[in-house]
Amino acid sequence: MKIEIDHTGIIHCATLNSNYSNIFRLSVTLIDPILPEKLQIALNQIVSDYPTIVARIQKNYVLSVQDIQVQFDEAILKPMTIKEIETCAIRILYKGNQISVEFFHAITDGYGGLEFIKALILSYIHVVYEIKYYKRKYNEKEFEDSYLKYANHTKYKRKFMHSFQIPWDKKLKKVKVTSFMVETNQILEKAHEYQVTMTTFLTALLIQSILEFECIQKPIQIMVSIDLRKKFESKSLRNFSLYALVCVQPGHYSFEELIYKIQNQLNMQYQKEYLQAMISSNVCLEQNPFVKKIPYKIKLKTMKGIFRLLESKNSTMTLTNLGKIDMDSVAMPYVQKIEGLLSPRIFAGNDSKRSPYNFVISSFKEHTILNFSRMNQKPTLEIIFFKKLKEQIS
Repeated sequence: MKIEIDHTGIIHCATLNSNYSNIFRLSVTLIDPILPEKLQIALNQIVSDYPTIVARIQKNYVLSVQDIQVQFDEAILKPMTIKEIETCAIRILYKGNQISVEFFHAITDGYGGLEFIKALILSYIHVVYEIKYYKRKYNEKEFEDSYLKYANHTKYKRKFMHSFQIPWDKKLKKVKVTSFMVETNQILEKAHEYQVTMTTFLTALLIQSILEFECIQKPIQIMVSIDLRKKFESKSLRNFSLYALVCVQPGHYSFEELIYKIQNQLNMQYQKEYLQAMISSNVCLEQNPFVKKIPYKIKLKTMKGIFRLLESKNSTMTLTNLGKIDMDSVAMPYVQKIEGLLSPRIFAGNDSKRSPYNFVISSFKEHTILNFSRMNQKPTLEIIFFKKLKEQIS
């Protein structure tokens, strides 16, 4: 299969450099150690069902890949090189009891990634434990560019504002991870006390923690991911997501004040009309007849310059809530936990353009996993965050 890359994919390609590629990672921990030869068989059985995910990127096209090998998991969120992305833009990894898949964000988002790894786990359980399951059949609608489908003539111009940037360790070459596991009901009960969602509650707690850093002179801006399938009908396994941008100026706030500010901003940005205007604004430039004639390499360089000038300093960090994750009932006894990670954003040669922290939330069975990925040696933010979380839920 060969399809044209969507506008989100072009942005992710434009941000590539030697230190950074926008990768997200999904991991599933099973009850027994992973057998790599069985994992390879399981992978081979589903590859043809996901031609837009098991894929490579060449110029402005996504092309399906048939030959992909499982690898021992040696490093978390190691940047993908251009050569690697042109060969295959995902990695299938194993270590101990865990199967992980790392995706270059240009080919899919969290929804598509979860659909793929759940299918891989089902296939693996079938191969190892000889458990029967219903094998899915792919649908043509899974390949559609839903951005194009829902773009109209409404537009929204987002204001760009430089945000507070958390200091980072320039000598550190590997991503560090701090993970917390909390009973889901503990978080939900507290969030409901404030009459807000888990996402709003944890965003407020995150901003409250960042406000404890010294010398904050710029606004704290958190990019909160939005799965557009919850607002627009779509089964696409390609990218179909946006970000709400939550902004809080430096200052002293009660937790209730933060909740109020964040809830108001998210409510406005979650409205279907607002999201459609954002989709249309993002798509219209790419669909302009003049822009479409511009050679891909020139377009990529132009977008890289725009991104480095504006978007790269537009947020302090990203928060992604994968929500409550379900598995096929036959797989549930074999799966212990499911979690996600997102690569910190670091740009080579420019100290001011970085987002050295990212935060991913995932809920499975009775627990929620809170994963921080960072380019800092010490877990400074996580220590503050977890202390505040314990104060809230204890």
